[in-house]
Amino acid sequence: MAAESVIEYAVATYGRERLPTLLHGLTIYESWDTLIPAVFDIPRSQFEAGWRHFLLIHYGAPRPGNSGN
Repeated sequence: MAAESVIEYAVATYGRERLPTLLHGLTIYESWDTLIPAVFDIPRSQFEAGWRHFLLIHYGAPRPGNSGN
């Protein structure tokens, strides 16, 4: 689910036209720290903060005792 939500967030936030670049980047970059700036021109931490906010808005806060697994 996490990978799906990253893709969903990226498309909703940066547009479907960035999806091919993101998917290609997954094959050439070894970490999110290099992938995210290359694809979206922002730091990984900024992308992650936006993604976490997206999760909260779309899926709500995690329930106590639920690790997300």
